[in-house]
Amino acid sequence: MTEYAVKDNPANPGQIDKASKRRMDCIDCHNRPTHIYVAPDLSVDRSISGQAIDPTLPYISSRACRC
Repeated sequence: MTEYAVKDNPANPGQIDKASKRRMDCIDCHNRPTHIYVAPDLSVDRSISGQAIDPTLPYISSRACRC
């Protein structure tokens, strides 16, 4: 588990104990319009083109992109 805290105004242990806590999810990072997100099918196609994924693997594109 990774815990995050504000560096310039850290909470003391008592404040941390009393504060509500939640698990971060993908929306915490992937919610900004400026955040570049590449769709899985395009990412796989680029990886195949760049030889990061072996293009000779049978049905690799369709199997990798079961979204």
